[in-house]
Amino acid sequence: MKTALKILGGLVAFIAIVIGLAFWATGGVTEAGDQFLTALSKGENEQAYQLTSKAFQQSARPEQLAIFAKTYGLDRIRTTSWSSRSFENNSGKLVGSATLDDGSEISLEIELIHEDEAWKILHVSSKSGRAESAAEAASTSTQAPDAAQSQALVRRSMADFAASVNAGEMSQFRASTSALWQEQFDLQRFNDSYASIIDTGVDLTQLDPMTPLLSQAGAINSDGVLVLAGHYESEPNQVYFEHKYIDEGGQWKLVGFNIEMK
Repeated sequence: MKTALKILGGLVAFIAIVIGLAFWATGGVTEAGDQFLTALSKGENEQAYQLTSKAFQQSARPEQLAIFAKTYGLDRIRTTSWSSRSFENNSGKLVGSATLDDGSEISLEIELIHEDEAWKILHVSSKSGRAESAAEAASTSTQAPDAAQSQALVRRSMADFAASVNAGEMSQFRASTSALWQEQFDLQRFNDSYASIIDTGVDLTQLDPMTPLLSQAGAINSDGVLVLAGHYESEPNQVYFEHKYIDEGGQWKLVGFNIEMK
């Protein structure tokens, strides 16, 4: 009986050691996945991008990763739970779920690869989020607006920008932009970015009744960004613009705004 108990105790200890070794062996995989998601949840998209593999970076740009995170809630993760951790040779995999700041849950699956002496993110998917990867999320089949809708977008953006220029600060314009842009640029940074235009004292509200002439039909590029470019037939100088929009909650919101008078 004592021998049997010793054998049983030995088996329990062996199983405990095996489980401990499994968690130790997959610890680097888990740590890499957690670091990646933590960076995204803090809005540190560039840092998160640096944690991705070379193959990931060949298929998705930093802007695409940011759009993916915003669209599928990875920027709002509060806690994660991994139900499965595994690795074989230079490949690792995490399967689990994440709880968002509103209490909802999303399913996650992260594939990793060991390169340059570190675990790097190879592929991310959110099963409940419908997207298979950052690149696919950025190139979803969102319909580009037609010509009339594109002109309306430009006029609205230009009106908000002109009002802010006249006010001497960019709060109205910033409020009209995407949440993604607002997270990356606070009001002071918006003011600094467009200070040279504010300092000219130009009154761009003269453009309000005018129709912008689009030189580039609205098209969604490989980054999932709608680009609208063209000019106003204003006098004495024509105003040229390039506006960039992303789809946030079914609405086109600015993520880039360039203007030039010549």
